[in-house]
Formats: sequence, C-alpha cells, structure tokens
Amino acid sequence: MGSPLPPYFTSLYRLCLRATSAAVLHHHAATKSLRKILKPSFREAAKVLHGIHKGRLSDSSVEAKKKWLEEWNERADNTLSLLHNSAASRGLAHKLTRNLASLQSYHEQWAQRRYHKPGREWDPSLPPHDPRYHDPTTAVNYGLSKSSAKREQQKHQQGINDAAWGALGEVVRLSEGRDKMWLGRVSYRRRKA
Repeated sequence: MGSPLPPYFTSLYRLCLRATSAAVLHHHAATKSLRKILKPSFREAAKVLHGIHKGRLSDSSVEAKKKWLEEWNERADNTLSLLHNSAASRGLAHKLTRNLASLQSYHEQWAQRRYHKPGREWDPSLPPHDPRYHDPTTAVNYGLSKSSAKREQQKHQQGINDAAWGALGEVVRLSEGRDKMWLGRVSYRRRKA
C-alpha cells in the first residue's frame, strides 16, 4: 500500500461524509447513494496526491497537479456549501441532493438487473450453444434475435436509454463547470462476495 494521505485530505473526506448524511436529513439509503456519487472525485484526488508525494514526477507535472488540486479544493468547498444549504433548508439545494441520491439508487438497481442478473440454470438436455443460454441484449447487439420487430424495438429502447443518460450527464458536467462544484458521477461498482 502507498503512503498515507495527508490529514487535511482525510479530514475533508470525513467532513464530506458527514455533510452528505445531513444533506438528505440522515436518510440511510439516500446517504449511501449520495456518498457513492461523490467517492470517485476523492479517489481521483487521492491518486494525484500519491503521485505528488512519490516524487518521481518532473517539476512541470508537479506544478500542473498542484494547480489541479487547488481547483479541486475550490470545488470541494463549493460542494460542501451546497450540502450545507441542502441540510439547512428544503429549497432547491435539498431537492437537487435528494434527486441525485435517487438517480444513483435507481441506476444501481437498473445496472444490477441489466448486467448482473443471475445466470440461467444449466439444463443437461440442451446443447451447450442453445439460444436460451444467451443474453437477449447480446442477441440484439449481434443480430441473433429471430424477431426483427422485437430486435428493432429493443435497439430503439437501448438508443433512448443511451441518449437520456448522455443528455443528463452533459447537463451535470455543464453545471459543474459553471459553478465549480461536484455533482458526482453515477457509477456502479459491483461488490465482491
């Protein structure tokens, strides 16, 4: 394992964890979802800090990383301000954090059903390459589905899903850039058993 992170960074991380809980009025599921959204930015900053402290970088890259960290700290301050406003009032900031938590929760449920659904049981009477063993989304992507109408409908639905997430992600990135804060990244990391 690498060197420990500086105390100011771990303190900021703990403060952010407490603020996320207060922002959604200590609702357990919403707190977990909001924390999952904000963790990737802390992971990224920890990688940058480890890179700086190892001392293997040139002076120009160290300066670039320090400048990035200054901007990251400003974004952290603005995000903590948003979380504080969310905890203090039931206004727009509270609605935003509540909706971000819901978005993460629904995305996680969707990804679980879509990508990690339990496999079909093995039937010894079927040949190994029977179509019933294949994922229907894979069949759609590679044109293996027998019904062309169903295949077109599934492709259309997949296109709608991709377009909706792409547009929402663009709006989030634009507002993050304008207000210099994090609104997080919707992500799904499957837990290992």
